[in-house]
Amino acid sequence: MNHVHLIEFYSFGARLHPLSEIKEGEDIFKTWGKLSIAKSWLDVFFDETEHISMSHAKEAARILYEHLQKILSRISIKDLEFPDKDKEPITSYEAIWLVDFLKSSSFVTPRATLTFFPLQT
Repeated sequence: MNHVHLIEFYSFGARLHPLSEIKEGEDIFKTWGKLSIAKSWLDVFFDETEHISMSHAKEAARILYEHLQKILSRISIKDLEFPDKDKEPITSYEAIWLVDFLKSSSFVTPRATLTFFPLQT
């Protein structure tokens, strides 16, 4: 049976937490940074869990990854991984989707359910 190192898993979730703080109209450089860091951590997650059966977590991560990629493509300079200051900042729909998705999505393992990040009450 494969095991997931819970401290690394928690650290990964903490790296995604800034996504929940993205606001409509936020400075495009701040938004781009948060999205890029989260996308990088998802790349690491996919690499490190390639041989681990975590279908719920991987599906949630895949959905989030695709959404981040869509936003990053829209706000980046074409063919460069750098924000375009002339592009419109994140929309209210995009910001709300990210927050709602992160609040509702979980990484599910056989023995525990871990949210992407500790929810603040």
